[in-house]
Amino acid sequence: MKRKSLITVLCFLMSITILMTGCAGQKTETSAPAQVEAVKKDNVTVVEKSDLATLDPMSATDRRIPIYQLYDTLVRDDENKAGEVIPWLAESWEISGDGKEVVFTIRDGVKFHNGDTLTAEDVAFSINTSIASPYTQQMTSSMESAEVVDKNKVKVKLKYAYGPILGCFTCPETSILNKKAYEADKEGFSRNPVGTGAYRLKEWVKGDKIVLEAFPDYFKGKAAINTVTYKVIGDASTALVALEKGEVDVVVNPDQSARASIIANKDLAFYECDANAIQLVSFNNSKGVFSNKKLREAVSYAIDKEAIIMGAKEGVATSVDAPILPNYAGYPDNFKGNPYDVEKAKQLVAEAGYPNGLKVKMKTIDSEIYIKPTEIIQEQLRKIGIDVEIEIMARGKWMEDVVTNADYDITFWAIVAPVSDADFCMYSQFHSSKTGGNGNFAECKIPELDELLEQGRQSQDPKERVEIYRKACNIIKEESVLVPILLGKRQYATNKDLLGVKINPAMKMYSHDWSW
Repeated sequence: MKRKSLITVLCFLMSITILMTGCAGQKTETSAPAQVEAVKKDNVTVVEKSDLATLDPMSATDRRIPIYQLYDTLVRDDENKAGEVIPWLAESWEISGDGKEVVFTIRDGVKFHNGDTLTAEDVAFSINTSIASPYTQQMTSSMESAEVVDKNKVKVKLKYAYGPILGCFTCPETSILNKKAYEADKEGFSRNPVGTGAYRLKEWVKGDKIVLEAFPDYFKGKAAINTVTYKVIGDASTALVALEKGEVDVVVNPDQSARASIIANKDLAFYECDANAIQLVSFNNSKGVFSNKKLREAVSYAIDKEAIIMGAKEGVATSVDAPILPNYAGYPDNFKGNPYDVEKAKQLVAEAGYPNGLKVKMKTIDSEIYIKPTEIIQEQLRKIGIDVEIEIMARGKWMEDVVTNADYDITFWAIVAPVSDADFCMYSQFHSSKTGGNGNFAECKIPELDELLEQGRQSQDPKERVEIYRKACNIIKEESVLVPILLGKRQYATNKDLLGVKINPAMKMYSHDWSW
């Protein structure tokens, strides 16, 4: 009995030991995932609402965030001083006394993604390519040519003295390309770009995603985030759900209706600043029903800006009257547009030849940013006898119809100015030479306005420029070329753990600054 009892006890103790060993093993296994989760992510997924047509900055019709990662510019905007620039690929520069030449000194040792070293020849080639491109004229119309001075200096000759010239070299239209790769296959370059940027192209699945990887030889040091994926998600609600679930990390310009819930979500971060874009109602001034000035003027009196701001932007916007951004050089203080006056608007519709009203089609982009204001404008114009049919379009098709071909009657869009100077709000938008798909999609042709805009961009006197642009704004108001409505916001919603995110009015987003 004693022996049996002893064996029983020993068996019992062995069972306990086995059980305890088993439990210890389970603890180790369950703790492993926690250790994996503690490892910092080295990738970020950013939502793009649509695919890009090209990665060639000289052929792009729309500035898009991936371009900023692939290429560098000679200078960049100074984050601390609006309108000022800091050295980038150019370590210094000199502007001639007459303002017609800029000499850039190029930084030594900068590498392209294919291993080539950046040269002055690459820089001069890139600038001349940009000057020749029909897609970059907003930045390069003041430039005549670029030439190599010596192994690290490039001279840019201007057609005339141009005050905001350095700002032109902060934008993707003046990105620096690898000459050898571009000349070898210009068409293929759009899908196989070679820049000096913090990231290089790894994969592009059309209609789905663009994947970039950190460039190890970047002159500012390799980025902390190794992979940045631009995932195409066209539906804003789907994009926000993906952000909340952690499937994506950054959503640019989320729907305004989601603003409060994003701010309240402890797992998300929200960034916001004034946009470099004035949202507006534009007319086709040259053909169709709105070639009638009185009808355009009627709409200008029918627009209740505050109602649009409250209804479409939940009050998060500022009404504007001038077609110039308020903080830009040349802005005319205290400028006033036509007031909201429904009875005046009705009278003008009748005087325009439509006593019984009329029907028009209003093309707009398939996005809450544009659809909501358009719907409110539709209701406001209904009150004065203008029956608006809204045609909702994909962004690319809208750009082709409205901006490129001026195939529209009335639309809701924006003046986007990437450089903080009145010239960038005015010249490409209103000068008659810019009709036909070159920026002046209102198709206005006013000789007196042309003359003022030419004076404004060449004047070196700040006070004189303000008066020039005040006169120009008055002409635009009197002719009702378009109706400025509001200054909106740039907004990013991100995973709260993504650090180094900086927002700016032009959405110049640089992933090199990010980390987890």
